[in-house]
Amino acid sequence: MKDAGSFPITWFANGLSLREIQPWFPLPSNLINKGEEWIPEIQGYAGGLQTKDEMCVQILAYYPRMKNLSICISIQSPSALQTMTNNVTFTDMDQFKQWLHNLKWTPELGTKWQEFYNHSSRLVIYGAEGHFQIESIDSFP
Repeated sequence: MKDAGSFPITWFANGLSLREIQPWFPLPSNLINKGEEWIPEIQGYAGGLQTKDEMCVQILAYYPRMKNLSICISIQSPSALQTMTNNVTFTDMDQFKQWLHNLKWTPELGTKWQEFYNHSSRLVIYGAEGHFQIESIDSFP
């Protein structure tokens, strides 16, 4: 096993394979004194989407319950994104990158994007057992 570095992005930048990346970080020799124990505590990350963003899963899995739900994705509709980005499409990555690099972030723009995220129309893609549906929803409540 070799030292993969202290920050995960360096693992891939150094060309390590997934097999070589181990959850191993060498500790300083003076961290634990002789006779002491070190017990690592792992805390779960409570991140994720807000409840309204997870409604796709909640509605389709429980009301009524859909057996074998294999995919459930909620995304902003492409037409709503095009409106928000002044008709920059996501199919032309060079154009999108240029638009993104030229964007000047301000608190007002952040608020505008948050409002867009909260209230824009979405595409909901869901399916079970090989049968998939795509539906457009004007907005989540």
